[in-house]
Amino acid sequence: MQVGELTFRSMEKTEADLARFKACFDLNDSPKSIDLLRWQFFDVPSPGLNVDFAVDHQTDALEIVAAVYATFPVAVRAGQQVLPAVQSIDTMTDARYRGRGLFVKLAAQVYERCERDGKALVYGMPNANSAHGFFTKLSWLPLDPMPFVARPLRSGYVLGKLRLGGTLSKLLDAPLPLPPRPKPPGQAQLRQVQQIDAQFHEVWRAFCGADTCGLERDAAYLRWRLARPGERYEVIGWYEGDRLVGYVVVGTRDTAGGLSGKLMELLYHRERPEVGSALAVEALHRLRDAGCGIVWAWNFNHSANHAALKKAGFMTLPQRLWPLELHMGVRDFSGTHALLRERRNWYISMLECDTD
Repeated sequence: MQVGELTFRSMEKTEADLARFKACFDLNDSPKSIDLLRWQFFDVPSPGLNVDFAVDHQTDALEIVAAVYATFPVAVRAGQQVLPAVQSIDTMTDARYRGRGLFVKLAAQVYERCERDGKALVYGMPNANSAHGFFTKLSWLPLDPMPFVARPLRSGYVLGKLRLGGTLSKLLDAPLPLPPRPKPPGQAQLRQVQQIDAQFHEVWRAFCGADTCGLERDAAYLRWRLARPGERYEVIGWYEGDRLVGYVVVGTRDTAGGLSGKLMELLYHRERPEVGSALAVEALHRLRDAGCGIVWAWNFNHSANHAALKKAGFMTLPQRLWPLELHMGVRDFSGTHALLRERRNWYISMLECDTD
């Protein structure tokens, strides 16, 4: 195919542009479903479409997307402020068009438009292939390392990682001990959540400290996030009467090593650490009952829920055992939000990453 001159434009909210976006990724060994892309860019609760294309007009009828830089709008808490922001999620340059600086040019255009529209920052979790470009060419501040933690649930998973052989690992496979399943006192209940309501935002605000930075987890965002196509999440709440005091979100993923669990989120009123511990243990029991051999989570040592996860047996594993290599960074457009530049202020979980 002959490569022509490129032009640059914003993605439009049309099915045709959605198909062009998909084609760029599909042709470069990173396939995406139309349903996922529609959810990600058209259904997101915050307004705005901050995605740019480099396009090659082969003919009047054929427009090929040579490169994509994509973000979606979110709100980010920085201490007592809630800031309009974007999360960087997808970048791709078609192999036929690489070496032209398209990644940097597209990102610069998106950031310029974001600033003009009043966005305060961009942040995200780039993968190993693109992290260098974000930190060296786009002026992102690194907040590494990513806080991968895990809790093995079955001996077979551990033995398999020790390379003892698949047959032996299966023969010796058995459930690993867990703390006893929690029994809430009095009128308190652990129950599956049927509807995300305003109380979930209250739990997030009660969890945050004075300097906490992180995605604003309000009810609208959670309802959208937990409707991600192709995923099935379970939300377990700790209720005292009708009052929600904390919740945990879990999911599963099929991997080459078997079924893995994902502890997507664990939030509770900060002054109630026993609720966090109980929710973490309940999540482990449910995921082991589902057949998971291990549970992954993201958890900084400084996070308010770190003690609850550590008590439940979560531990830091070497990077070579991570399910994928990710990095974390932020760019404060104005340079005036000092809290954002300190790793110790950030709270993240698997809930906010498109590669959950």
